[in-house]
Amino acid sequence: IPVEVLLLTIGESSHPDSPTHTPSALARVRAQEFRAALAALHPAVGHRFLALPDGASGDHAEAIEEAIAHAVSLGGDRPIVVAPWRGDGHHDHRIAGEAAARVAGRSGAALAEYPVWLWHWAEPSDDGVPWSSAVRVGLGDAARDAKGRAIDAYPSQTEPLSPAPGDEAIVDDRHLRHFRRTDELFFLTPPDGSAADTAAEASRSRDSFEEFYARRPGGWDFASWYETRKRDVLMAALPRARFGRTLELGCATGVLTARLAERSDHVLGVAIAEAP
Repeated sequence: IPVEVLLLTIGESSHPDSPTHTPSALARVRAQEFRAALAALHPAVGHRFLALPDGASGDHAEAIEEAIAHAVSLGGDRPIVVAPWRGDGHHDHRIAGEAAARVAGRSGAALAEYPVWLWHWAEPSDDGVPWSSAVRVGLGDAARDAKGRAIDAYPSQTEPLSPAPGDEAIVDDRHLRHFRRTDELFFLTPPDGSAADTAAEASRSRDSFEEFYARRPGGWDFASWYETRKRDVLMAALPRARFGRTLELGCATGVLTARLAERSDHVLGVAIAEAP
């Protein structure tokens, strides 16, 4: 089966407070790690790197969809699209999964979605998870060995970049226990099926965010240098000193909303989850 791996982002923003690695330097490291990991899995596998900004895949959904569609066209008579699960609770995972679902729905390809963050927030009784479509794929010794070597090819994620604060490993032992399992789990949409409807997708996305905020009431680290600078850049880019009405979509805990309120007569912030 011909395989084409699409790498959308390279994770250059994983260590925003690193004193030793700039995002561009980390991107070069990750590119080398990606090639080494792919070689560990299978040296003949094709790949394409879209070089999208880390965390900003939502701005490039059309390009992602086009890349997936092109890869599917190379997949023979029975293509399978394997993508992150749309309900995983991670922005880039959702964007990639939704694009994959749209391509699979149009092309008739089978869709297999793999969860990542789900293992840290879901329960077996969680009705927001499509357990009825889940399939388990056992891994033989050779596959487990190859997967282990691929994981180990990413020391910039599994090990600290340096002893300095801000250079901590981002994939710890708790994460690695899931990745080193003896089987893989996928949510499968067969080739003659259709992607879940919009309402069901929205419900799963809302539930995943509710779960996230239940664990972390403050949301993401909005006080970090990266998030603070992002808000400052956005505010500086606004073309006028003051606005009459401002709509913020995806306002989360309202940190940016407060900044917008300083320059607006009226502000409406909208979020998919009620928790914030």
